Amino acid sequence: MDLLIPLAGIRAASLRMDRAATDIARAAHATQDDASSADGTPPAAQRVPTASVDAPEVDLPSAMVDLISASQAVTANLQSLRRTDDALGALLDRR
Repeated sequence: MDLLIPLAGIRAASLRMDRAATDIARAAHATQDDASSADGTPPAAQRVPTASVDAPEVDLPSAMVDLISASQAVTANLQSLRRTDDALGALLDRR
């Protein structure tokens, strides 16, 4: 029974969640940049310089699915970690 496997799964899922959250934030920022006033010019408060002109398009539905999937992976790995801890505790109690 190895605790490193669920811990590695939690770490990998956390990285996926970070990546998905970044993509969602970029999509929200791009949507805000597209907003404009009646005469077609964006309000001064919404004119924010972008970090990169060559930034790739963000697929918002895929980012949302990745975020939910990673969240469920964290939950599954936490459950595995708890079960392993329970099994090791039971083994120690018998000795």
